[in-house]
Amino acid sequence: MNKITLLFFLLVISSFFDLSAQKNLKPFVAQDVKKGDLGNKAFKDFPGSTARIVFDYGVLTFTPNGEEFVIEIKRHLRIKFLKDTLISAHTLGLSYFEKDEIESLSHFSIVNGDIQKKDIKDQWEELNLYTSLSSEIENLNSGDILEFEFKASIESPEDVPGWQFEYEIPVDYSEWYSEIPGMFSYRPTFKGYVELTVNSSELLKDNKNKWIEIGGFYIYQNRYVCLDIAPFKKVIYSPSSKNYLTAVDFYLEKVKAYKSYKEMNGQTWEQVSSQLYREEKLFGRTKSFKADELLKAFSLDSSQDRTIILIYNWLKSEMTWNGEIGIFAENPLDQVLANREGSIAEINLLLCALLDLAGINASPVILRSIDQGEVNMELPGSSQFNYLITLVDLKGFQVLLDASDPCLDINLLRPVCLNQKGLKISPRFEEWIELEEDRVAKIKIVTQSSVQNKKLVANVNVSKLNYFAFEDCKNFSDINDIIHIEPGVVISDLELSKQDSVLSGNRISFNADLDLIVDKSGSTWTFKPFWIDPIQSSPFIEKERKFPIVFPYLFEYNWNFVFNFSDNISILDFPKSQEISVPDKSIRFAYQVTPLDGVLQINAQFIIFQRRYGAGIYNDLLDFYEAMEKLFNEEIKIKVKGK
Repeated sequence: MNKITLLFFLLVISSFFDLSAQKNLKPFVAQDVKKGDLGNKAFKDFPGSTARIVFDYGVLTFTPNGEEFVIEIKRHLRIKFLKDTLISAHTLGLSYFEKDEIESLSHFSIVNGDIQKKDIKDQWEELNLYTSLSSEIENLNSGDILEFEFKASIESPEDVPGWQFEYEIPVDYSEWYSEIPGMFSYRPTFKGYVELTVNSSELLKDNKNKWIEIGGFYIYQNRYVCLDIAPFKKVIYSPSSKNYLTAVDFYLEKVKAYKSYKEMNGQTWEQVSSQLYREEKLFGRTKSFKADELLKAFSLDSSQDRTIILIYNWLKSEMTWNGEIGIFAENPLDQVLANREGSIAEINLLLCALLDLAGINASPVILRSIDQGEVNMELPGSSQFNYLITLVDLKGFQVLLDASDPCLDINLLRPVCLNQKGLKISPRFEEWIELEEDRVAKIKIVTQSSVQNKKLVANVNVSKLNYFAFEDCKNFSDINDIIHIEPGVVISDLELSKQDSVLSGNRISFNADLDLIVDKSGSTWTFKPFWIDPIQSSPFIEKERKFPIVFPYLFEYNWNFVFNFSDNISILDFPKSQEISVPDKSIRFAYQVTPLDGVLQINAQFIIFQRRYGAGIYNDLLDFYEAMEKLFNEEIKIKVKGK
């Protein structure tokens, strides 16, 4: 790199990051734990927090070693606990490190008025990384401090991990620092809403203020710092906080030729798909699988539709999911079939193999479950995916299958899988598969009410389709787990009808004595028409919202209330028809009242036509739910004549 090019580069970097406007923070140095740092005083700024990250410091280094570089990441984390907390090693990202990569684990506490530092590195071997650290660490008390130091080797320049600044507990100081030789070009991609205190990229200098180089390439030092980060608060209809936590990821855009490193550009999605196609634990499992005798037992014919249904339903009924997810089959498929048990990947690769042997064009599709955040399209790599399903191309239509759950019908995925796009695995990159199907979950509640024996009674029929039925599939016995019924209603003659398919829907019917929810003032009775699964309050409780809103699936509620009355009953007052919606009509509530001779009908419908919304709609949603809640509290007033 000549001087003119170098000066131009520095000018661009400084103008992009505006280095002069950033805080001039000194290099990080871990201070010793002092007596005042310990103790169980509440955090004044965040009194509800049960723990606090005092500092979190990560360093990435490339050290020359013959023809290659030794790439290492070090992490130094100090966390203070006040009381029992759900903060786990996994939540803090510590499960990324293998057990032999921990350099030290220290427990600081006050004993007899003095600081006690105890080396508990050996306890790491026994820790459950997914449960609370404060319950896993022996004798960890309120006010104590844990300090972790890790060092891990990175096998390939493509595997450089990202850095997370923000957690569900407050963070005083978080820094990522790296020294990267110029033959490796990384592009950082940032997410989150916390502003970085320092965001700099400069050339590394020695103690004589000269730029350091290796093999003619300069070394760039990158520094990202965040200070005084408030706890991240989860909000409803944000399926994964990982979409919004402030963090940085790194994409290797280019490698320049140097010793054993060949000139190359960063990995593409085409390369990811091609590499996965050759992966032994993926397509390799299907190619080595044979099932001639099993297929003969199915008595298959030329009908592709029937073949898919037979194989899919048989596999769902015969196989048991062992609770493991992932995109690779760790065991041979014949072994999985023999054991009648397997992971998500093993069961669905088995489905893929059986369909393929039966002459059906089937392919695996990998996806990222919605609880893990969205796929970053700017960072091609298989490590982003954690779930595998099967795709069938049938007569020009694409059908998605997941045989890991007996309740899942054809083309119905778990809600956790409805996460934008999945990657179809094939010899050549073909396409991304749309996962967010337009199937609408529906519930219909029909209530026939009347006055009998001086009581308001009702006959109720409820039908639930698609995802509403799927949610009840494994627990369809307790009426209180299936629908919400207002306290005081007395139920009799309950019938639960579970259909063979959740697409056909579940049926619920019963009789109800509503006397306890009727307000009686002499002969004047007042009651609400909707007392089954009503909209009782808005799920949105924050005054402001900065995160997008993602509903789990499309849904439609229908309430049909019919009140039949005779000559000895007169209607004194009833609600008026109304319709409310958000400005673009994509979320709508219609309240239709129809008075007839001897009959009062009230129909209500709540429907959403899209799943994803930006935060800009939030105030409209608050107004919408407030208006809808008022309509559900509307009452009917009747006069009952005679004694």
